[in-house]
Amino acid sequence: MTVPLLLFVMTTLMFVGCCFWAAVLMSLEDGCCDDAANSFENNFNFVFQTWTTIGYGTQSPTSPSAHFIVVLISVSGIIWVTITSGLVFTSFMRSPIKLEFAHQVTISNDEKGIPTLMARVSNLRGIYSEAKDVKLKLYIR
Repeated sequence: MTVPLLLFVMTTLMFVGCCFWAAVLMSLEDGCCDDAANSFENNFNFVFQTWTTIGYGTQSPTSPSAHFIVVLISVSGIIWVTITSGLVFTSFMRSPIKLEFAHQVTISNDEKGIPTLMARVSNLRGIYSEAKDVKLKLYIR
């Protein structure tokens, strides 16, 4: 998955998650955050601030049930940030080549007549690489 697509998917999931938690807060009998209208916009704003750990401090939960929901929002937000940053990091750090070594090796003389241990190596990802010769020297005393 490409990085822009990954970021789009994770941002969409964040938006859906914020909508879900805002709807949960709206369903509480006593509301959430000193909002007499208990509007979706204010609840969404509060959830987004809590989910992303911004926390401006302009709103705070006012009932025990709202406090419990905010704990769930905070934990799910931390998990979301951890997963998103991990996925983005691993997509940048993935090696372009995946090597597979042959099960059999051979010993034969090279072009100078020196006995040489040889093994086949292939790239399973199908990406062309510039590695033409790999030399390994083994000294036995």
